[in-house]
Amino acid sequence: DPSDYERVDPGFGTNQDLAGLVRDAHARDIRVLLDGVFNHSGDRWFAFRDVREKGEASKYRDWFFRIESFPVDFDAVNYETFANRARSHPKLNTANPELREYLVGIGEKWIREADVDGWRLDVANEVDHRFWRAFRDRVKAAKPDAFIVGEAWHDAIRWLDGAQFDSVMHYPWRDAVLDYLRREIPPSRFAGWTARIRHMYDLSATPGLMHLLGSHDTARIRTELDGSADRARLAAILLLTASGAPLVYYGDEVGMEGGDDPDSRRCMEWDPAKQDRRILETYRVLIRARRERPWLSWGAFEDVVIDDAREIYAYRRSSTGPLAPPETVPEELYVAINSGDFPSDVCLPAGRRLDLLTGNHADGGITVGARDAAVLVPA
Repeated sequence: DPSDYERVDPGFGTNQDLAGLVRDAHARDIRVLLDGVFNHSGDRWFAFRDVREKGEASKYRDWFFRIESFPVDFDAVNYETFANRARSHPKLNTANPELREYLVGIGEKWIREADVDGWRLDVANEVDHRFWRAFRDRVKAAKPDAFIVGEAWHDAIRWLDGAQFDSVMHYPWRDAVLDYLRREIPPSRFAGWTARIRHMYDLSATPGLMHLLGSHDTARIRTELDGSADRARLAAILLLTASGAPLVYYGDEVGMEGGDDPDSRRCMEWDPAKQDRRILETYRVLIRARRERPWLSWGAFEDVVIDDAREIYAYRRSSTGPLAPPETVPEELYVAINSGDFPSDVCLPAGRRLDLLTGNHADGGITVGARDAAVLVPA
């Protein structure tokens, strides 16, 4: 619920502090996105305060969506809000030209003044398309490689038209992972579901699609999987070997738990004794592997083994496919997932390979333990 779009919350520092943070991040090859809330404001924002104080005489009255009567009644909530229940989140009328110009200017301001690298846009599907097109035009004019990602819980094809967002939060993929690792669907249904998901959007959107296991709006992945560290680790393996751009919600890499918002927003667990080191090492290994193999974001995906009876699912990622740049060096990586409770042999094409997770070698097939996985590259 933004109270000031133009100033950093004094509890966190100053505008200059943010610019310094971004500068230091860039020196470490880290990019910084801001979270933009343009669907609604907070009740302490100057424009809404003015409407509450002056009523129909306020010059900002048309900046808000569907005020039923004046004066604005904070108790009766006679105005449109986010989710129709959050009285402190009055909904913004982004069709209003003056408000649109103000908010689009905010998108540009933080890029020019703090050199931020883009925006994650909250409740993006409830803001009109004309606003997002104007927002993109202004942001890209300020920084052509700025990254714009929208919050979307379902099919977001209307926002990935090349004129609005570069990416969306890929919650449909998360839904499939949860059902699979909870054993609510067998490997065959998971494979079919994720194949359909991979074809939801134009191929050009594939490299930037934000795959995620959780966020500040959901329960944490380990809690969603009944506290199972093994299954949370399998989820991480699926995430870090998927196409697109993986989002790691802070703390998931050490196995933190947390229920629905706000419980999922607990402070970071910094005590190594309370961190799940096996999960952490898996994240480290696969993030390193991903940095060494940038083609994982856009490369081909091929199912290799689907065995519902033994709960085995294996797939091959490769540097081939329609998005492969010319003269790409052929590479491949196999992933074998055992979501069952018993060890199982997995038969893969012939070839000597190294399991990145264990350091062990395999010739063709491999035995994968219960609730475990192997990530194999040519030895």
